[in-house]
Amino acid sequence: MRSYKGWSIVGIGTLIVVCSCGLFVVFLDGYYLPNKPCRPIEYPSAERINPKPGEVYDYLTDSKSESVIVFFDDELNATVLPENESLEIKASASWVRKKIDETTYVYQCIASDINGVTAEQGCLYVKEVEQGTLIETVLWRFETTTWACDDSSIIP
Repeated sequence: MRSYKGWSIVGIGTLIVVCSCGLFVVFLDGYYLPNKPCRPIEYPSAERINPKPGEVYDYLTDSKSESVIVFFDDELNATVLPENESLEIKASASWVRKKIDETTYVYQCIASDINGVTAEQGCLYVKEVEQGTLIETVLWRFETTTWACDDSSIIP
């Protein structure tokens, strides 16, 4: 009887340690949590995509850029900024849209991770090109500072 009780205590203790380590990893790096607000969505399915940080995900559609903009405005519940206003670097967990030039629009969202240390920034670009409408998305992760999505140094 004693060996059964001893093994159950060891088993429960091991289970608690493993679960605690798992929770610590999720808390330390919240990248793997689902449904984060600044993850870009795919056109036209509106499914959240999980691109690797810094990797540009692009998609070319024959849809008009106006209809693509309406789709993203509706699906992301985006706030539209005036052209002369800059995108701010602040965690808001909501999407904002700005027109960069006559053929390019940018969406930006910045949200803090569960650990309160790192943050994610979703950038989504809609460009009118000869072949149709090009949609480019990129996900950035940072701890201290980042660039605004309308900064020419990071626009794909």
